[in-house]
Amino acid sequence: MMKITFKHGNIRSRILKALLGVASLSLVSFAIISLDGMRRLGDYSVMSSIGLGKEALKISKSALETLAQDGLLRITTDRANLCNAEFMEIEATVNVLSDIAEKVWNNPGAYPGNRSYSFEEQPRDPRLFSVYQYPKGVDFNRIRNDLEISSSMDAFFKPFLANNPNISDFNIGTPDGLFRRFPWGVVSPGYDVRKRDWFKRAVKSGKPGWSDPYIGVIARNLRINYSRPIYRNKKLVSVVAVNVPLQTINESIISTRLNKSGSAVLVDRDLNIIAREGMSTNAENWADRHKIERFSLDAASGSQNRFEEELKVDKAGIHRGSYKGKDCFIAHAPVETTGWSVLFIMPVEAVYAPIKPTEKAIIKEADAVKSQVIGKIRFSLFILAVVFFIIIAVVYVVARRTAKRVTDPILLLDEGARIIGSGNLDHRIVIRTGDEIEALAITLNNMTADLRKHIRNLTEATAARERIQSESKAAADIQAGSPPSD
Repeated sequence: MMKITFKHGNIRSRILKALLGVASLSLVSFAIISLDGMRRLGDYSVMSSIGLGKEALKISKSALETLAQDGLLRITTDRANLCNAEFMEIEATVNVLSDIAEKVWNNPGAYPGNRSYSFEEQPRDPRLFSVYQYPKGVDFNRIRNDLEISSSMDAFFKPFLANNPNISDFNIGTPDGLFRRFPWGVVSPGYDVRKRDWFKRAVKSGKPGWSDPYIGVIARNLRINYSRPIYRNKKLVSVVAVNVPLQTINESIISTRLNKSGSAVLVDRDLNIIAREGMSTNAENWADRHKIERFSLDAASGSQNRFEEELKVDKAGIHRGSYKGKDCFIAHAPVETTGWSVLFIMPVEAVYAPIKPTEKAIIKEADAVKSQVIGKIRFSLFILAVVFFIIIAVVYVVARRTAKRVTDPILLLDEGARIIGSGNLDHRIVIRTGDEIEALAITLNNMTADLRKHIRNLTEATAARERIQSESKAAADIQAGSPPSD
């Protein structure tokens, strides 16, 4: 026997719930698929916009990088050439003065001398005379002859100093310790020219050359020196030198900028920094040795050795590496007269600075597009929600009506069955649905009619059977002679 069990609740509510559930599930699925499609389309639009912007930025950055490197290399080469020209001019000056000094020493008395002033006696116009000094312990007679001979050089120092703003002063030193400096100034009594690096370099090498930075005895500032030894009969008689303050180099070369960015550095062959921006050019004690600072890239970049190899080629070029924690382009160009190099350091971020506003504008526009897409999606979500509730409301109304149309005949059939079941076999169930329920009602009506007919026939048969039994009993009684009973 098959048994069918239903959950609690009438048919109408179940039909209503089923219709609403199917409609809701369909609408929610449609909304999810639609929103996912819109989201994907929005993401694609945003990514396409950002991609186009990034591609444009990439092209712009590449062009800017090429232009910046060209400009950087050009300005570095120009600074190196300018530095080289100034150094050549200074070397030429020293060479001319050295030739004159050689003639002066080789021809004593041939050139008119000038009065010599010590640091203890200041002339009326210090700019027109030199100062002399010799260390304690040195007999004046030992330096007298050199003092008289060297006094003739003042007449030659004046025009050269007036015509070259890069030169701060001229020096003459002798093996016996005489020091002459033009123009006049106060020299420390403890000064010994023979112990100065520029003097010792000239004596040791026997040829002209540039010194490392050192502190001046009078001006007390950082300077470099170009010196040349003077010989008479192959014997050293003096050293002629010219001083160039590092401040002059900083102002004319190192202060250069490219688009208001970057910094220049002057280094020697060992990458020791000779001049750079921010380097203090003043000092207190002339006897202190200048602390050497070496130019080096960040160790993490691992390109220091390659950079040094590039500089040894003595050709202008561009190197990219990390310097002071920043990714930088480092242009380098040789200064031929000295063997030094001018470096120009430009942070890569400064190269891209001109397109920063464009990059921000693209990012801002991408954000705006993203906001618009999100706004459209939210608006679409709102519309979908409204449509969802409208459709649910319509489905609810339709479902109620449909459920009513389905359940009312069933309820009418149920009511008719109850009436018939109570014994009213004359009751007829009238249903006009044109479906199985109407057929069931007809079947039930037919069943009721058959039952009523069967009961009538059964009643008639029972009555006939009782009458026959009664007649049979009466006949039996008569035959038995018994008076008929009442």
